[in-house]
Amino acid sequence: MIFRRRFAGLVARQLDLFGREEAALLAECERAERAYDGAPRSLADELPKLKTKSLLLWGNQDRGVSVERGLLLFQLIPNAEFHLFDQCAHWVQWDQAERFNRLVSDFLQG
Repeated sequence: MIFRRRFAGLVARQLDLFGREEAALLAECERAERAYDGAPRSLADELPKLKTKSLLLWGNQDRGVSVERGLLLFQLIPNAEFHLFDQCAHWVQWDQAERFNRLVSDFLQG
């Protein structure tokens, strides 16, 4: 639980951009942890329930996670925006930093 609280704190600081308060995020993490029964389950059923906009940035030459996986996420997540980076592997933020920064900036401002 201590690790999860620390992790939730880090996530909360990231979510400040979206106006979420850390206490609310911690409460939500704790509620989810209490509700979790430990059984593995697919997130595919949960993704269509997302209410926030999502930005998916994918490298066309990613050997670890295929483009098809990214397209599947794009199909499952409502309000998702998908960008495919050519000549790019898994780390789009490094391989094409300028384009990555522009897309993320535009997404956060939009």
